[in-house]
Amino acid sequence: FLLRMFELSENISFKMQCSFLEVHRDQVNDLLQNQKNLKITSTDELHIQNLYHADTNSLQEIQQLLSHIQGNQTNNTHKNLVFQICLEIQQESRTLKSRMLFAKLQAYERIPKAQIQNGGQLQELHRLNNSITTFHKVVLALSESKLVPYKESALTKVLKDSLGGNAYCSVIFNICDGDYESTDSSLQVASKMQEIVNQPR
Repeated sequence: FLLRMFELSENISFKMQCSFLEVHRDQVNDLLQNQKNLKITSTDELHIQNLYHADTNSLQEIQQLLSHIQGNQTNNTHKNLVFQICLEIQQESRTLKSRMLFAKLQAYERIPKAQIQNGGQLQELHRLNNSITTFHKVVLALSESKLVPYKESALTKVLKDSLGGNAYCSVIFNICDGDYESTDSSLQVASKMQEIVNQPR
């Protein structure tokens, strides 16, 4: 609807760019250019060094971009995926910039203690779960007005604006009636997220 409105307006021109990244084992990887371990710079506005932004002009081009990426991905269960749309809107002498993030967060990885064979395997499990664990810590800190540990993971750095920052945010939780522990954890986080107040400008 938004793109259609821009196309029909005679006084508005717009530029749109898309990027697609994953956060896996606390590393940021570019899925459009297959670049690994990108760096997040510490600024007020999210900036990921060397992240590729594809120029797009229509919803169809966005869908083609997503289809291409999904065709190259096999197992996304334990990866955090973030699709970003950057808009620059020109209306007469005014220029407006906006950014939309669509994030799919990983499932929490659990391995029964009996199957953990050594300390290295346990460390790997902690690395896999660090992003989602820190996400939970950030939500808890925001709901209780405490110091927020955004810097403890790449994922929470990427989502900082959406979590207590300058953004409107909607969240959908998937729950499973066959997994009580995961469902209970998800509902607790969902309850805490209702207490977070963003400050969109």
